[in-house]
Amino acid sequence: MYYAQDLTISAAYLYGSHATGTAGPDSDIDVAVVSPDLTGDRLQDWIRLTITATSIDPRFEVIGFRPEQFRDEHPLAWEVKTQGIPLS
Repeated sequence: MYYAQDLTISAAYLYGSHATGTAGPDSDIDVAVVSPDLTGDRLQDWIRLTITATSIDPRFEVIGFRPEQFRDEHPLAWEVKTQGIPLS
């Protein structure tokens, strides 16, 4: 099993309702992580990130990108870059 504490994080962003100021009491906390240590396999990377993030706060919803995936052509990467708040 993989855990995220072994990741080199190139960038991290808060996005979604917490970034736009529209979060409600039941809103999740959307975070995007860019790391060269991710595999590029969305499911495997999601599991790796989610295990660690939800151990901190179960409201975290984390998505990971390898640096080459975090391009403007990717719709979610574009949303994160244009509406997100950099954390690192």
